[in-house]
Amino acid sequence: MAKWKYNLSTLLFFLPVIAYLIVFLWYPFLFGVWMSFHRWIYIVVQEPPFIGLTNYIELFNSPIFYDVLKVTGIYITATAIQLFLGLIAALVINEPIRGRSIIAGILLIGYAMPEMATGGVWKFMYDANFGILNVFLYDIGVIDSFIPWLTDSNFAAWAVTLANAWKFWPFVFLILLAALQGIPKDFYDVAKVFGANVWQRFIHITLPQLKTAIIVVLVLRISWNLSKFSEIYMMTEGGPGFSTTNTALFIYRKAYQAFNFGEAFSAGILLLLIIVPLVLIYYRVMVKR
Repeated sequence: MAKWKYNLSTLLFFLPVIAYLIVFLWYPFLFGVWMSFHRWIYIVVQEPPFIGLTNYIELFNSPIFYDVLKVTGIYITATAIQLFLGLIAALVINEPIRGRSIIAGILLIGYAMPEMATGGVWKFMYDANFGILNVFLYDIGVIDSFIPWLTDSNFAAWAVTLANAWKFWPFVFLILLAALQGIPKDFYDVAKVFGANVWQRFIHITLPQLKTAIIVVLVLRISWNLSKFSEIYMMTEGGPGFSTTNTALFIYRKAYQAFNFGEAFSAGILLLLIIVPLVLIYYRVMVKR
């Protein structure tokens, strides 16, 4: 009897969480899967007809969708920039330098800004007429005329990628700094006794000890970069054309501009299939750790 009461009380504690997952996660997800197999045009008031895999076939037959995947791949390169900057900053701040707490706080200012605000700031900096980036490059002689960074399809995706890299590299810095501070100092002392130089200590001690943290930040940042939306929408709204439209923004444009919710959810399911393996990698790394 006591065990039955314990199980019942445990279930009651978990009931709000279960209800939340069902209402706000599983039902929308399953409804979206169902919607992806139907021709669901929001502005057409009729029962959506079942069309099977037609939405998915139309996506793979659409050259725009492949351009969207290409743009998404460009955004993922921000992860490499974030990892490089975060690792360098973590190595510097981990050293016993004066004022490192203040320096670390300054480095985190960009990360603390809301994404829409960050997008607005970078949009102003990239402005083709009076943006600070054009003014600076023109003054030092790198360019001879102002460049429309966000309205030229040759530059727009890379410009947004740079803004994204700047916004989120402090996150990588925080994770790697925490991992660095967990490395026992005795490892380095012993290496110095055996004559290891700075580079050898970095290769044979620091990097192996950071391996788990690096994998974690890579998986998290790639997953988040795949579904990036706010800054892109603020700076370009996916334009010009589809030159800065990634998968997340493509889903938004299909759903709320073209009102084709069936195809939008089909693209969402494909994005999910890309992200799920990354989540599984993250889970396995954390369990192993």
